[in-house]
Amino acid sequence: MTDAIEIRLLTAADADSLTACFRRCYGDSYVPAFFYDPAEIRSRLADRRLESVVALASTREIVGHMALMRPHPSASTVELGSAIVDSRYRRHGLLARLGVGLVELARAAGAVGYHHYQTTAHAIIQRAAAEAGGAETGIMLAYIPAATEYRDLVSPSPADRLAAVTAYQPLAVASVRDVALPRRYGALLREIYHAAGIARHEISSGLENVPSSAHVTSDFDAQRALLRIHVEHVGADLRAQVDAIEREHPSDVTHVDLTLSAQSVSRVVEDLHARGFFFCALLPEYGASDVLRLQRLHTTAWAHPDLVNTRARAILEAILADRATTVQ
Repeated sequence: MTDAIEIRLLTAADADSLTACFRRCYGDSYVPAFFYDPAEIRSRLADRRLESVVALASTREIVGHMALMRPHPSASTVELGSAIVDSRYRRHGLLARLGVGLVELARAAGAVGYHHYQTTAHAIIQRAAAEAGGAETGIMLAYIPAATEYRDLVSPSPADRLAAVTAYQPLAVASVRDVALPRRYGALLREIYHAAGIARHEISSGLENVPSSAHVTSDFDAQRALLRIHVEHVGADLRAQVDAIEREHPSDVTHVDLTLSAQSVSRVVEDLHARGFFFCALLPEYGASDVLRLQRLHTTAWAHPDLVNTRARAILEAILADRATTVQ
């Protein structure tokens, strides 16, 4: 049945059909919600915030999708996500064909690698990523909202928030960068770099000499109940700034992204750890440098991740041990 399916780039004319495909797969629960707005899809295609490949059936309806997104203007990597396959066309290798098409798109964009996020609701994507050579780099606990419907894929839909596995897939050899590894996570980060085949030159990361003021930006995803804080420059007042943003935007989960080019990263990691933040993921080449993501949970309604791959289980063990040492 899948031999007759065409894999090609998403176009503005496909927007309504793409929305219909998401609704068949997830009802009205999928995040990000812009996939339910054809006009927004067309807008994002126009300015290249969204680039996708789709599977087109002989009926000319879209029955599969995978997106490429750019995490940061300075990043040499891209994000792959929003991978869906209509239940009528599953178990025929369509996800792999979409993946091949999107990798070609990523290569054409000049990316040295891509990040992808595997739901722990089922094993399909976790296994596919490992078979393709992806290296797990972290676990985002409670990342997927409890209201997410999986229709024919998972029944009944999970009652609690679910985790997602972060993985990195190289497409080319990344340049050797200087990185300041925080003392708390040095050994774990070295293991992840090694597993991903990424060479790095370590520079010292001390607990002193932190600038007085941090520069941060943030965005709050209300549907996902997720607060993201992006630290452009670290500073001694980072913890206070994070506290203020969290008060303004109460969430179930907070992520803080720190650049590993800052030599004072050890100090701010310790400050945030004392505030309840713990390891989430390493994101190589995610911005102007590699990014360390920390996470903090404000909810107890999350499920222990169901992980397929040994490496992911080892990272989860390290994450839970780190969380146990924070002040909750």
